Amino acid sequence: MQFMFIRQIVLYSIILGFLSCNSGNQNRVDRQHLYPVLYQGKYGYINKEGKLAIDPAFDQAFYFSNGRAKVRIGDKWGFIGKTGKLEIDAVYRTPPWDFSEGLASVETNGKYGYIDTMGKVVISPQFDMSYRFSEGLANIKVGSLWGYIDKKGTIVIEPQFLLSMWFEEGIAVVRSVYKDPFIHKWGLIDTTGSYFTKPVYQKTDYFYEGLATVKLNDKWGFMDKSNKLRVKPRFDIAYAFSDGRALVKMDTSYGFIDSAGNMVIPVQFEFATSFADGLAAVKTKGKFGYIDTEGKFIIKPRYSYAYKFKDGLARVEMNEYEGYINPEGKYVWIPQK
Repeated sequence: MQFMFIRQIVLYSIILGFLSCNSGNQNRVDRQHLYPVLYQGKYGYINKEGKLAIDPAFDQAFYFSNGRAKVRIGDKWGFIGKTGKLEIDAVYRTPPWDFSEGLASVETNGKYGYIDTMGKVVISPQFDMSYRFSEGLANIKVGSLWGYIDKKGTIVIEPQFLLSMWFEEGIAVVRSVYKDPFIHKWGLIDTTGSYFTKPVYQKTDYFYEGLATVKLNDKWGFMDKSNKLRVKPRFDIAYAFSDGRALVKMDTSYGFIDSAGNMVIPVQFEFATSFADGLAAVKTKGKFGYIDTEGKFIIKPRYSYAYKFKDGLARVEMNEYEGYINPEGKYVWIPQK
């Protein structure tokens, strides 16, 4: 999925110090995890400590995957490495997909194919749409239907689905015509294309922590890998399990359940995210903070908006400007006007 671009203006003296101190010492900066930031109209990257690792030079920038990050220069897209060097020239007008398993889907003259991390074409452009590789397979569109190819570009599951997603633990989510041609249902397939779960649901998702969300009769619940309903559909919205908790919505409020369907954090929040790194962003009385899996506030509500933690940092918004915080709620990149 594409992330919201970061808006941030910081005090001139502070950023000038960042730029001058780091630009000459980039080889010493930790680049294991890099995060995009915006300064004076250009995107660069900071590391987990909030130190500038790649100087702002791009018109748009995304997170790294497989050692590459897609960036926009003018109206074209390419990929950089973790030193900030352009490793794949910005020649693509359509934003490419992120790299996965060493390959990225790119569009050329209206057709989609795949390149490797050095920009070499591995699978020639021939599909009407394509997505990322996962577990050795990628979902591709031929005409109006979706199927799957292997890394040689050979079709291994014939295009037959109205929509298909990537594989996770040998399972992929697909949308199919089932029984009634005017009713489109969702199910799960295995890597042979056979149904693991028949397409009988209004919507379903992958298995996380042994359970998958399903929508039936306009309500959401959870099934296990034997296709039995473990938590009967009764929620208006339900999200995947993480850290032993699943985010659910009833009426206009959000809370969290355990794998038995017990409401362990009562429905009370105006909005919330799923847990990541043991913390979930929640909105109460118009402000966002972070709770632990018991519902205790670890970071008090004070942000205009807050996102899930990723690799030890979370993006937060204060009055339209975004920064990054660590799990203690301390800024590593401060949002300032």
